[in-house]
Amino acid sequence: MTYADLYKNELLQEVIPFWEHYSIDTKYGGFFSCIDNQNKVFDTDKFMWLQCRQIWMFATLYDELEQNKKWLSIAEGGAEFILKYGHDGVFNWYFSLTQNGSPLIAPYNIFSYTFACLSLAKMYKITNEERYKKACLKTLEHIHQREENPKGKWNKSVEGTRPLKNFALPMILCNLYNEMGSLLPEQTKKEKATSCVNEIFDQFWDSERGIILENVTLEGQFSDTFEGRLFNPGHGLEAIWFI
Repeated sequence: MTYADLYKNELLQEVIPFWEHYSIDTKYGGFFSCIDNQNKVFDTDKFMWLQCRQIWMFATLYDELEQNKKWLSIAEGGAEFILKYGHDGVFNWYFSLTQNGSPLIAPYNIFSYTFACLSLAKMYKITNEERYKKACLKTLEHIHQREENPKGKWNKSVEGTRPLKNFALPMILCNLYNEMGSLLPEQTKKEKATSCVNEIFDQFWDSERGIILENVTLEGQFSDTFEGRLFNPGHGLEAIWFI
């Protein structure tokens, strides 16, 4: 058996059936993500990152592997839930919700927006429904408005004392622009993604240490602080995947 066969079998026979069987909330919609090793849901709160990632995953399986109606139905059910409950009415995306969709944590985190945008772009690609396009582009507009200060009014840092910028945003934006499909012109996507890649290598890549730094100064220099010394190997692997 080749590695490709091994990974495909594990995905289709173990991983995907687990989420199909145990994660879907048939009462309120959306997905459970807190599941123990006895396959029991131990917490029903719903986190927007994970709601959106699961929508994207099943939509991508439908788009790229097999047009399985069950996968489409799961993706559509999740998308219906986030469009109804996941934002404040103008596509500012909450961080988390209760099981029935009541907002728990305010839309402070820009990555709720990026993952929503990713899932909606994929839903538009496979359904061609205008509501997904509208929600995706409005969300992208919010992302652009918040790029310079991703946490906005929820930023806990005192302005001006030690301004740093974080690696996670250009990393995920690199992925986002590659997933926008027909929603953006090809040249725009290429320019935006290239800009993100250049920022990663020019400012966050530490060639002396051979690592990607999580936080650097606004000039792209090493900061000899707790935040500046932070190193996240998982983010490095994600960046390689996206690039």
